[in-house]
Amino acid sequence: MLRGSSTLLEGGGRAVTHLVIEGGDVELRRQWEEAVAQETAERAAEAVEAAEDEDAAPVPAPVAAGGGFGAGAGELRVMVVEPRAWRRALLTPKEQKTGKLAKAAARLIARQVVAECSAQADARHEGAFNTDAAEAVLLGFFSVLELGWVHRSPSVRRYQNGDIVVPKKAPAAPKKRL
Repeated sequence: MLRGSSTLLEGGGRAVTHLVIEGGDVELRRQWEEAVAQETAERAAEAVEAAEDEDAAPVPAPVAAGGGFGAGAGELRVMVVEPRAWRRALLTPKEQKTGKLAKAAARLIARQVVAECSAQADARHEGAFNTDAAEAVLLGFFSVLELGWVHRSPSVRRYQNGDIVVPKKAPAAPKKRL
């Protein structure tokens, strides 16, 4: 069972509100729903105790788990994304023709996303991107686009010929002379 801290439903930008699963991992979804149910039960018990003790600080009301988009404040949601959905949204038809082309494009787009969407202005991924890691980055990127948490148009920057714009490498540090 997944078990985090008791801050699962708390705010302040640190709460876990969504879980994105590629392809519908049934076991992971079951574990997530168990964790939500346990957290919800604990919150309900705290709410009952708070109601009995007038001096206690109010406890947020329990919420139910569910699937879909657009969770409200305090709701925990599971979003299942099929690989073809994010590939269709981020890759061109030409890039989707073969697995080899799709993987190469995914690695380049992931580099672009890391460089341009990172909280750190100088974030860069140096070297080759592992295909699984690149696809995980793109799954997350597609999900935040779908949820409306990030607005970027176009979602993937491309040259006029359709090639992916790859971020330039960070400048090398000057060599010290002795």
